[in-house]
Amino acid sequence: MNNALFLSLPVSTQSEVKSILSAYNDCSIEKTKSGEYKVIICVAIHCGEYNEQLGSINKNDIFTADEQIINYVKSFRDYPIQYKGKKDYILLQGDWTNAVMIDGNVIIN
Repeated sequence: MNNALFLSLPVSTQSEVKSILSAYNDCSIEKTKSGEYKVIICVAIHCGEYNEQLGSINKNDIFTADEQIINYVKSFRDYPIQYKGKKDYILLQGDWTNAVMIDGNVIIN
């Protein structure tokens, strides 16, 4: 992980960022006047609270290439275009809780 913004966030907000970036490429971080952090996937043109924009985080900043493939499969039940390993479409319907990448192939432990 090489993103200073991500590392500066509270643990609960980091978890929310990871959850969002498991399915999306980018998210933005805002801080409200009350000090609450908001993780958003789009920035509104007008924000009623006039939140402070802290920056954005890309999935490449916090996930390895293998983790991104696992996240994609868990989110969409399909293989991403960059996946070059064995494709088992029956496996896609299973439980992905313990999925890992081994030698370029998705394996469920």
